[in-house]
Amino acid sequence: MVKNTSKGIFLLELNSKKCNQCEVCFNVCPGHSVNFGSLNLKIFGKKPEDALIGNYINCYTGHATDHEIKYNSTSGGIITALFSP
Repeated sequence: MVKNTSKGIFLLELNSKKCNQCEVCFNVCPGHSVNFGSLNLKIFGKKPEDALIGNYINCYTGHATDHEIKYNSTSGGIITALFSP
């Protein structure tokens, strides 16, 4: 992960010189084993028009206003901020 200071987030960056194709990163990622097409059919009754976005009613963006939460989060910290006391 590499910090993108202009966006305030961390982004995945593959170092092709160090990668030996061991697939450990793939095997620990929980997303690869999910059948999103089947899951969308079961929950929403249809496949999404865009597989990357999925089914949705509306889309919104947001981030934590607490700098520490936002800085230490992976996607802006909105859920952490909403559930913090």
